[in-house]
Amino acid sequence: MTTNGKQLRSAELQDELIRIDAGIAACKQDESEAHALIRSLARTAVRADPGDSLKEIRSVEKRLGEAKMAHRRLYDAKAEVEAELAAAIAQEGQARREADAKEAETFSDGLPNVFSECDRTFAEFHRAFRAAIDAVNHGRSRGWNLPSQELLQSKLVRALRTWLSVADLRMLDLPALPSPERCTFASLGEAYALSVRGGAKHSVKPPPVPPIPTPPPAVRAVAAPPGLPPHRDVGVRLPGDGPDFQVRIPAARS
Repeated sequence: MTTNGKQLRSAELQDELIRIDAGIAACKQDESEAHALIRSLARTAVRADPGDSLKEIRSVEKRLGEAKMAHRRLYDAKAEVEAELAAAIAQEGQARREADAKEAETFSDGLPNVFSECDRTFAEFHRAFRAAIDAVNHGRSRGWNLPSQELLQSKLVRALRTWLSVADLRMLDLPALPSPERCTFASLGEAYALSVRGGAKHSVKPPPVPPIPTPPPAVRAVAAPPGLPPHRDVGVRLPGDGPDFQVRIPAARS
């Protein structure tokens, strides 16, 4: 069905069906009331003196006929609208599918670029990642204060997992990282730089000067009793010793 040469949309046709159904319901109500009134007048109409019953019945029958004709017209209109509605729904569905297919084609044109961007950015990350590892290995080879290869590997894995959300980790079948263990590559670089600077400053400090040993306290001489010479080594000859004086050291017992 068209209105002024314009194809009606399915929503407009559905509204028209609602109005037609309301008209059909009203016709049915008129028919039911007319039938009930005719039945109530039928007994009077067959009497010897029907009075105005026949005239009234004919009026009701005319109204009943008009209601039935209106009902028939509405029924035919409904069938036509339903057919047009089915065609409109099919046409609109086809239009939606065509529009969706066009959007899908546009989407598919950009999809490879989205994934290739992952490759490009990952290649840049991999170069930076290897540069960071090589820098730590170089510093460690110089003996500077940097973590071992095992500790570096553990920290880098934590930094990688920190960048991924919990949903990303679940999708990759990786366990979530506890909050205290989360870190970034920048925080690792700052920590390692601070460690190297601290080690460098410590290495240029002069070695501590050993303390000067404190001399033992002087032994106070004890005055010898009167008539005895002052204390001397036992091996020193004293006045009055004979010419054969000598200190004998007893031989060790076997």
